[in-house]
Amino acid sequence: MNEKLNKPSALDADDGNILVLVNRNNLISRSYTPVDMVAVQGTERLIKRSAHIAYLKMKADALAEGLDFYIDSAYRSYSTQERLFIAGGGERSKVCAPPGASEHHTGLAVDILTLTLKKGPYRRFFQTPEYRWLCDHCADYGFIIRYPYGKTHITGYDWEPWHFRYVGRETAAEITKRKITLEEYLNDA
Repeated sequence: MNEKLNKPSALDADDGNILVLVNRNNLISRSYTPVDMVAVQGTERLIKRSAHIAYLKMKADALAEGLDFYIDSAYRSYSTQERLFIAGGGERSKVCAPPGASEHHTGLAVDILTLTLKKGPYRRFFQTPEYRWLCDHCADYGFIIRYPYGKTHITGYDWEPWHFRYVGRETAAEITKRKITLEEYLNDA
């Protein structure tokens, strides 16, 4: 199946389409609630079932190589994002998305960390072997690094090495191979 064929904007979020673009220019409504959500194993964090299945396989394969990571953040409601945005500096923030502009609203985005960074700054995640493994392998499971280094002018967000987005294997492979963002991929579709 060609994942590019149907690409809705966030305004008309199609809950079955994993390529919905959510950012400061494509907002999800306050009333949007994703369906087919499941709890991340051992937590209360929610994620879309398809993304969760892929994540569990990715995590198992990393564990087999002696690497461990966990989902620190997944689905966020509009009101939760609103609180985070205000606490993070509001309109000045290049990291914390405004409410309605966060991919976490979709249940397809996750923030991944290692236990060694649980109390440390997220930004140090890129220095870990887990991050290097994820860079090399996340596309094999349908994930991309959503806000890559040097692409702030396209995504509107600073580099977030911990922020991964589930887009499906075909799309993830192409985005990773071409070293582009989801915005660039969807504009080329």
